[in-house]
Amino acid sequence: MKKISTKFFLLFLCLSIILFLLSYYISTYINKTLPQKKYNAEASDIIKLLKDKNKNNSHPRLMATYTDFKRIKSQISQNKLIKEQYKYIKSRADLMLHEKPVKYELSDNTRLLFVSRKVLDRIQTLSFVYRISGEKKYADRAWLELQTISDANPDRKNFSFPDWHPSHFLDTAEMTNAAAIGYDWLYDYLSSEQKSIVRSAILTKGLNQALNFYHNQKEWVVNSSNWNGVCNSGIGLGALAIADESKEYELVSGEILENAIKSLPTMLTQYNPNGGWYEGPNYWDYGITYSAYFISALDSALGTDYELSKSSGFSSAGDFPIFMTGTNGTFNFADAESPKLKSPVMLWLANKFKNSNYVWYYNKEASVKNSSIMSLIWYDKRIKESKPKIQDKYFREIEVATLHSSLLESNDSFVGFKAGKNNLAHSDLDIGTFVYDSLGVRWFCDLGSENYNVPGYWNMGINGRRWQYYRKRAEGHNTLVINPGLKPDQNVYANTKIELFKSDTKRSFAIADITDAYKKDALSVKRGVILFKNSGQMLVQDEISTNKPSDIWWFAHTPAIIKISSDKKSALLLKDGKTLKISILSPVEANFNKMEAKSLPSSPTPANQTYNAVQKLYIHLNNAQNTTISIIMSPITPSKTEPLRLPKVIKLKDWNIIN
Repeated sequence: MKKISTKFFLLFLCLSIILFLLSYYISTYINKTLPQKKYNAEASDIIKLLKDKNKNNSHPRLMATYTDFKRIKSQISQNKLIKEQYKYIKSRADLMLHEKPVKYELSDNTRLLFVSRKVLDRIQTLSFVYRISGEKKYADRAWLELQTISDANPDRKNFSFPDWHPSHFLDTAEMTNAAAIGYDWLYDYLSSEQKSIVRSAILTKGLNQALNFYHNQKEWVVNSSNWNGVCNSGIGLGALAIADESKEYELVSGEILENAIKSLPTMLTQYNPNGGWYEGPNYWDYGITYSAYFISALDSALGTDYELSKSSGFSSAGDFPIFMTGTNGTFNFADAESPKLKSPVMLWLANKFKNSNYVWYYNKEASVKNSSIMSLIWYDKRIKESKPKIQDKYFREIEVATLHSSLLESNDSFVGFKAGKNNLAHSDLDIGTFVYDSLGVRWFCDLGSENYNVPGYWNMGINGRRWQYYRKRAEGHNTLVINPGLKPDQNVYANTKIELFKSDTKRSFAIADITDAYKKDALSVKRGVILFKNSGQMLVQDEISTNKPSDIWWFAHTPAIIKISSDKKSALLLKDGKTLKISILSPVEANFNKMEAKSLPSSPTPANQTYNAVQKLYIHLNNAQNTTISIIMSPITPSKTEPLRLPKVIKLKDWNIIN
């Protein structure tokens, strides 16, 4: 028995050695015979790669190369739509020819951002048209803009640019991005002296200003907001444009690029796990567009993006605007506005991740008048369009659910519903809020951002002044308020989850435990929303248990005219010739009333708040402790008459088992 065991052991050992050696030689052979590209995001390696890829300081290389511009020129002559887009872009460039250059003006006494964006638009547009048309007048006008922001305009009295306003670093990053694109796309036009002027401005007004942030690992370098994407990317393009011009430029640009590539994932990981963005739709567009600028420029200038695009969830980021959009705009939570997003970054996402849904969305929502030069640069005819196969989406981690009856069609009924966290960048006290579209009307809306310059707007602490402004408080959203007063009306640091999400062809729903938002007053608060696909009806239901008899308010903001029934158990909303009926299913003592969209008498009323041109439907329960508020919303049309019978109230825990 002992001998057999020894023989078996020796045989096993021999086979293991043979397999190991075989594996080693196969691996070695593959590594030697197949081309291997391994990149290390260190300054010296980045500069070497840039020089190897762009011999003799070759340009253009930022987001588009000579070959890309040649391809676009050919497409303009062959493709009717692209020809129309270019015609529109060229008409804008023609208008810019006669405009005076920008001035150094802080329009709101705080930001140069409006100027930076105007410069980017002008330089992108004029430089692009020059490269396509070859007409020098466009390059001449673009140079005037570059000359001005480089503080080299002969009329120093009116057009001095001492800096790019680094105290609000978004301004500097966007201006650096604009200067970099002008320098790169106009490289064959600019004289040696002109190149020197722009290069020096990019270095001193842009890159050098960023080094302090990288050295001290502070602010946008380490935070995950849109600032991270915009600042790293804008500065990164500046570095890619001039990095191979001299030893000085190599050293600074290499350091910038190494740090930008290491910092950007802090933002990109926020798309994990399935593409949602916690700052709302507008900042999704802002942050991801700049990230796309940088990653696209890394691809075109270096041939690699250092796996930035492989950040978990990033490949699904284009899902966010698709599913967040109803017939009347986006679900504009946080500091966002409701108009639909029509950004060409959807085309870049489509190309980068070979996703035909993103092409479908862009083609459906954007018109020729939405065309920008990036629409043409990022267009790829090889990516065909196709409509998503699903209607609903639950964006985990940001805890937002969106429900559709007919995704992005004119007859779509849409619900956007939010749980998630308070006290994130640009967040409101809005846990539990929703928007609702049906019959082509947004019946319940989000009021959007407040003026960014009102006192204390960015003070988001436990007693921060931000929470005094109506649009930032829970009472300014379509959610609950319990025992209102001068303090914030939700837990400023609440962290809540959607517990259950179900998508179906007949009805879809989401249920959230939002207790943490009301933990001062409540033992349990849960809210569920259902969209009935065939009828377009929405049901919102709250199950509330407070620690003592409490003052409970249910709020919903509407741009419609409100007509409350005589018994106050229902209301009609009228807008654009359409009608929505809203009925109280529970509790029996609840009544509808309406008020202006402004603070309750017990709430703070800071000066200079934005006027809200909507009304507010509300339910007010006195001395309530254990209650269920259940509301059904029913679109009324000639073919869809008023429901004869209201549905029964079913507990949230049983929603998943009913048909």
